[in-house]
Amino acid sequence: METLPYPKSLEQAHLQSIVWKAPKYFIGFFHCSLITFQSANIILFPDKRISISLLVLMFYQAIVNYRAYKSRKQFLLIIKKVSNGMSLLSSVDKCRNLMMSVLGYYVLVASLTMIYAILYYSSRRYKLLIIVITESEFLSKKMEGLLIVVTDINIVIGTTITTLVFSSISVYYGLVCIYFVTLCRGLKIQKRNVKDSWECERVIYAYLKIRKIVESLENFMCSSAFIIVVSSMTGLFYMSYTLILTPKDGYKDYVCYMSGVIYHCSIIGIVIGSASAANRAAENTKEAVMSLPGIFPKCYNELKAILRKDCKQQVCLTLWKMYKIDRSIIITAMGVLLNYGILVATLGTVSKCNDKT
Repeated sequence: METLPYPKSLEQAHLQSIVWKAPKYFIGFFHCSLITFQSANIILFPDKRISISLLVLMFYQAIVNYRAYKSRKQFLLIIKKVSNGMSLLSSVDKCRNLMMSVLGYYVLVASLTMIYAILYYSSRRYKLLIIVITESEFLSKKMEGLLIVVTDINIVIGTTITTLVFSSISVYYGLVCIYFVTLCRGLKIQKRNVKDSWECERVIYAYLKIRKIVESLENFMCSSAFIIVVSSMTGLFYMSYTLILTPKDGYKDYVCYMSGVIYHCSIIGIVIGSASAANRAAENTKEAVMSLPGIFPKCYNELKAILRKDCKQQVCLTLWKMYKIDRSIIITAMGVLLNYGILVATLGTVSKCNDKT
């Protein structure tokens, strides 16, 4: 909100600073309360593995929110760069279609989080949590009632923050990548229709403009992309572990955790899928632009000099500048998740056997 212009009514009433900065403080307070409550859950709840994975997930969400706030102005700058690229390639209609598709995807993701929150209140885990609170020897009746209310409020807050912050940043990242892929396709079409050296220089200029989108996105969101992928894997482990290994009371439990599995898979999919598509588009577009001097031998040296000066560096999206994003990461992530799940299940079986002996 801080990147958007103030409404005149708020500016006249001198309330723009308070209203525009209020979400920052509210979300920060909610993150702190969620982490504090989940830390208490680790002490109260018997299954430490699920509680710890949830706490890690909340830490990741808080970090993503903090980094998004620190680089909040970059969000608007990248949107402006995308808009400039669309105007260069006359892709306004495609832009609207993409916006509607991404909006539909966001509604789907938000619906999954709402389904999970609603069904969680009738799940076995929630009932077990209430039993643990009510049967605790260290809590009075008033404290038990207060803790149950706080539990319900935290579930609602956690779902809201996940939808507003975590999902929004993931969808924004995917949206910019999809726009970049669309711009690269338009640029390749322009390259095929080049007729003279002046049009070649125009294509190169458009390519440099488009490339800045990926450079900006990589510079300020590579760490956020890493945290989003890791946290989604953590959430996917929690949901899968609960869905497969914990007892359930009925179909509502299955629907609840299945919606969580689909949600985290969709977050991983939109980040890795869109970023890998953007990387492939960047490579293909660079190859197409670098082949321009061969089309016009008369201007070969001039075009080659321009390309060597401005287009030599390869840009790509990475996970915290450590790992280039590719579709194969999804298979690697699933393998890591499966190995970790087997390890945790094995350790749990061994600990139960030791307790019996």
